[in-house]
Amino acid sequence: MLVLVGTFNTIISYFIFAAVVLLTLTGAGLFKARSRNREAVPVFSTPGYPVPLVVFLVLMSLLMLLLLMHSPREALLGIAAVLAGLPVYYFFRRKSDRESEFALAQIADFRREAELGR
Repeated sequence: MLVLVGTFNTIISYFIFAAVVLLTLTGAGLFKARSRNREAVPVFSTPGYPVPLVVFLVLMSLLMLLLLMHSPREALLGIAAVLAGLPVYYFFRRKSDRESEFALAQIADFRREAELGR
């Protein structure tokens, strides 16, 4: 739809803000993941952690604020386009959860059969 009604620059400006928001959420997710598993050895190490991540989050938040102030219409339309995909995400997530539950049930059945066969 956006391709039909807008120029390339307009379309890019819609999604720049959305990309910045998603990058910021990714950084925040790293904080959450590391704080949830404090005793686990990290797969990768960052020199000076958590300072680089805090600096990244502050700068990305500032960038979001500046983009929102400069072009609020494009920023909000970009977020609206991303939010329009949430129903699809939840549909596939729910389907994946059901498949995972089915697979776990099959594994449990296999283990029970293996124990009975011993």
